[in-house]
Amino acid sequence: RRLRARAGLEGEGRRPKNIMALLQGEALMNDASGLVSLKFAVAVAMGTMVFTVGGGRLGGLKVARGGMRGGVVVGWLSGGSLG
Repeated sequence: RRLRARAGLEGEGRRPKNIMALLQGEALMNDASGLVSLKFAVAVAMGTMVFTVGGGRLGGLKVARGGMRGGVVVGWLSGGSLG
């Protein structure tokens, strides 16, 4: 959130677009990891999931892989690039 807020405060033109895109993407990844952690915590608290370190790693890797695939597809469909 801080990086997205910082990107908004700095506005256009102060930093190169590719750097701003990377900062915003990194901030979104931080938000996503927090939401995934919350999902696991709620599932464990409700008793619908038994948390293990291996299972947590596997779940995190699945979410990361899905996010990367989604990012590649959206980037390809938009025809955009950072450069």
